[in-house]
Amino acid sequence: LGLGAGVRSVLRARLDSLEASARAPGLTDDERAWFQAVAERYRELIPEELRPESTSVPQSKSAR
Repeated sequence: LGLGAGVRSVLRARLDSLEASARAPGLTDDERAWFQAVAERYRELIPEELRPESTSVPQSKSAR
């Protein structure tokens, strides 16, 4: 991946969409957890130099 602003914008938009989906009203706890897990994994897959700062509050894995 190049370091261009366009690539960074696309990656950020996809991540924002996943995070917004996790906050959608009407989701079950399992659905919300799934979207949060997918968003976190997506963030991990973004190359470090393109990775946005985390905007979500980390959840304890023992809280399930």
